[in-house]
Amino acid sequence: MGYRITRAGEAVGTFEHDEVGKMFESGSLVLTDVVTDETSGKTWEMSTFLSHEPASVKVAPEVVARQVEADPARAAEVVRRLARYERISAVVWLLIAICQILAVVTALAGLWNIFASISRFRMAKAIEARNPGVPAAYEEGLTWLIVMGVVNLVLGGVFAVVWIGFDWYVRSRVLANRHVFENAR
Repeated sequence: MGYRITRAGEAVGTFEHDEVGKMFESGSLVLTDVVTDETSGKTWEMSTFLSHEPASVKVAPEVVARQVEADPARAAEVVRRLARYERISAVVWLLIAICQILAVVTALAGLWNIFASISRFRMAKAIEARNPGVPAAYEEGLTWLIVMGVVNLVLGGVFAVVWIGFDWYVRSRVLANRHVFENAR
């Protein structure tokens, strides 16, 4: 199965799965390169391709760290994007909570979601500060997402359960970009 690599819209070449990891480690490929699976047409940025399926390319963390250190603007952009996602989540949880409280029947879930909103605003600040504990908090937060989903399903309504999917996505993005936190100041 071949993977087509492009950089800034220019073709770099087509490589087998194992070659992609080796080329990244040698410095021939960078985190911002775009990887396209020629079979399925699915496309990833290299930073995502290295840490997600179809079959993760195993690259030593220090190799990724070197590239992040070499491109602080890229790391800063990742941090800005992740913090923005957390703020979006915080605002939506706050709106859900207000609607639930106003509906009286779902007020308990609304109070719960105010707490969720506050925790999202705090996490956005931790992301922006590139706190090295952020990835660990997301790894440990899986149970929290499940509990939030159950509470909202039982007490709050379907929309809140759907929004858990966005939080799940944010969690996966933070964990895929853990290198920007591990090498912070």
